[in-house]
Amino acid sequence: MTRSKRLAWLLGLPHNQRKAALQSLSEAEREELATHWRLWARAQQIAPGGDWRLWLIMTGRGFGKTRAGEEWVRRAVGPSSNPRSGG
Repeated sequence: MTRSKRLAWLLGLPHNQRKAALQSLSEAEREELATHWRLWARAQQIAPGGDWRLWLIMTGRGFGKTRAGEEWVRRAVGPSSNPRSGG
């Protein structure tokens, strides 16, 4: 199974089954996926689809509002951008 197909498969699983499925991966594969945001984020931390101008996350401390916003910006900017390039 390719890396992207395995990730899609993992993302399609309910949270409890996702954790169990990770046990079947090699250590190298688990290390690679350990920092993948969409894999570990709560469903409420993923930006909604569609055409919107405001995304309100009204929750308490420790929910991950900052991380959710940072990951949204990171995805919107794309992997080819270098914020330190000055351009």
